[in-house]
Formats: sequence, C-alpha cells, structure tokens
Amino acid sequence: VMVPDAERHGHPRSLFTLWFASNMQITAAVTGTLTVLVGLHPLWALVAVVLGNALGAVPMALHAAQGPKLGVPQMIQSRAQFGVYGAVLPLLLVVLMYIGYFASGSVLGGQAVAQITGMPVDAGILLYAGLSALIAIVGYRLIHRFGRLATLVSVVVFAYLSLRLVVTHDLGAVLAAPRFDAPQFLLAVSLAASWQLTFGPYVADTSRYLPATTSVRATFWWTYAGTALGASWSMCFGALAFAVAGTAFKGHEVGYVVGLGGAALVLPLLLAIALGKFTINVLNIYGGYMTVATTLSAFASVAGAYYEGTRDGCEKASPEPFMEFHGTEDGVMTYRGGDGKGGKYLSVEDFVDEWVVRNGCARDAEVDHPVDGVEHRLYERKCRSDTEVQQYRIDGGGHTWPGAPVHVGQGRDTPDLHATDLIWDFFTDHPAT
Repeated sequence: VMVPDAERHGHPRSLFTLWFASNMQITAAVTGTLTVLVGLHPLWALVAVVLGNALGAVPMALHAAQGPKLGVPQMIQSRAQFGVYGAVLPLLLVVLMYIGYFASGSVLGGQAVAQITGMPVDAGILLYAGLSALIAIVGYRLIHRFGRLATLVSVVVFAYLSLRLVVTHDLGAVLAAPRFDAPQFLLAVSLAASWQLTFGPYVADTSRYLPATTSVRATFWWTYAGTALGASWSMCFGALAFAVAGTAFKGHEVGYVVGLGGAALVLPLLLAIALGKFTINVLNIYGGYMTVATTLSAFASVAGAYYEGTRDGCEKASPEPFMEFHGTEDGVMTYRGGDGKGGKYLSVEDFVDEWVVRNGCARDAEVDHPVDGVEHRLYERKCRSDTEVQQYRIDGGGHTWPGAPVHVGQGRDTPDLHATDLIWDFFTDHPAT
C-alpha cells in the first residue's frame, strides 16, 4: 500500500495547478449561487465565500501534507482515528459523496459536449463520463499533467467571463446598501467551507507520490493556495452571476456562461466548461477507487513488479490472502527478477515465498495443473487467520492477462486460464470483515 521511495517523484507546486483547476469549474460557481439564494446580500456573500474557503482549506491542505510522509491512501490513514471497523461508516458516506459529485459533474460536462457535437445529451454525458474514467485509470502522472493544462485554460476563461460580467451589468447597484444578517452569513460561510472539507477524504491521494523528504510546509501552502484561490474566484463569479441574472442563471448555468462570451466564443467556452469539469471528475473517480480499495482483504497480482523496498514496514502487518499469476517468459517483468524502472525487483518465486512466510503457511503446497502448461500451487496448511497463498505459473507465458478476450501485452497468451474469473472468486471467498 505504501508508495516505495523508488517510485516517488514530482514537486509540490504541481498541487497548486491541480487544485486550482479542480475548483475553477462550473459546479463551484453553482455552489457560489447558494450564498445569495439563502437570502444573503451579494456583498456579504462575497465576503462569506472568501472567508469560508480560507477556513475550510486549512484542514483540507493539512490532509495533503500527510501524503508524502505516510505514502498510503487517505482512507487507510483514517483508521488511526476511527479504527478498522469504525472507518466503515465514513467510507460508505465518502463513496456516496463521490458518486454524487461524479454524477453532477458528468451531467454538466455532458451538456457542454452535447452542445459542441450536436449529439443527444444522454450520449454526451456517457461520453464525458467514459473519458473521465479513462484518464483516472491511466493514473497519477496524467492527472497532474492534465491539471496544469486545465489551470491555464481556466485562468484565461474565468478572467474573460469575470470581465464580461463586470462590463455588461451594473454591479454597483447590486452591491449597494449591504444588509448584514448573521445567521445567513454563517450559513454561507459554512457552505463555502464544506466545499473544501469534501476534498478531505482523498486530497492526500494526490500528494502521496511526492518524495518523502518533501517539506510539509510546501505541500500545505501549494495545496492551500490552489484550492482556496480557485474556489473563491469561481464561487464569487457564481454569486455575482446569480445576483444580477437570477433565474436566467439558475438552472441554465452552461447556457448563461456561454452567453456572456457572445456568439463568436460559444464553441471555445463550451470546450472550456467541459475541460474545467474534467479535472474534478477525474479526481472523484480516482479518489473513489482509492477509497474502495481500502476495503480489500485479499490481494491479487498479474505479471506484477515486486521491487525491493515495497514490503518495508509490512513485517508486523496482519496476514492477507494473496494470488499471483506470472508467465515464465515474461519479457517485461521477468519471472527470475531483475532491474526495472523502479530499481531491482525480486523473482516471482521469492516474492511468493515472502507471502507464504508472512502468512505463516507451511511451504508444502498442493500442486495441480488446471490447464496444459499451467502449474497451480496452493499454500493453505497452517496459514494464520484463515489466509492462503495461490500461485499460477504459466510455462512459456508472456506479459499478458490470462484469458483476456483480446491479445494484450507481449508474448504467449493463455486463453484457457481466466485470471479475471479466478481473482473475482478469490476476492469473494475472502470478503472484507
């Protein structure tokens, strides 16, 4: 679970662009409208937005600062406060939150895609959601690179839209004669702060790949500046847009924002809206996966890379069931071990033996051959905590996924051995408790 030192990389300044882009998007602007919708005067709504984000971003950024030091998923960290069983309820609530954010983000982004392409809105939503999932699957590095691009686009677009909002409306009249209402002000501050707090369950997942020597102060301030500035800007825009446009903005957010730019900029603004939602949509998928992954009580690996140092700190960890698939002629991560991009890695036999020892299993495995050219070893005698270790050695197999419907990877396929089904059954036999 912990990211090994050999795979740590990056600089904390990338957290600024990532979190700035995640907040400079239309959902944040819609959230800003709520501060006026509750009845607060627009001028005090702007103050509440800035104050709420400034306060809410503190615990959010503090969570980010834990990432490089601990190197484990955010929800794993929460077990220190809640315990393994106590963390179940927060985990379920977090997953529901991710689903809600992803759904709303996909609808808004899909509407923009539909207007750009002319396709039905439902198809646009599905396409947008699929592309978001693709980037999340590719992973951490691409997410950060995408954040830098989205930041550049967001700054240009929101600067232009903010200018258009100012020059096309009489904001002086809207902001005149401010009336202060303490309950409404506190509610608006809470709304803005809660926006930041919802990032807490996964913010450390975006920083845990940074080198362990990364300064806590640097991680905190780059994250804080990006998230507080981005959210304050977009929410203030939303609050002012609702204050001057009312129902013309509420419920028609995409159309109103595009209309501010004029007919000549319809396409660029729609693209910008779609791109702006992309960053946070990807983070919701990535964070949701990392959260759900903490519930696993069994592990499986196909053609894995077993780098030295990846087990450091696991000596006292509880025993866990493990299943491994590997081809003896894997040309990418060789069966015999070697040197890879992350340094030296163990042979498959040595790595499996470590799991056998870790789980306290006897080394005399039960051996069978489920299909020709595949040896299956089952270690289950004397294993602690009802665990087991299984290994599928594929003689002559390459760097492939056994039983995949299409050829993927390199080397010989094993069409009669279905790794996906075997892994699913393995996980089912060892549910989280």
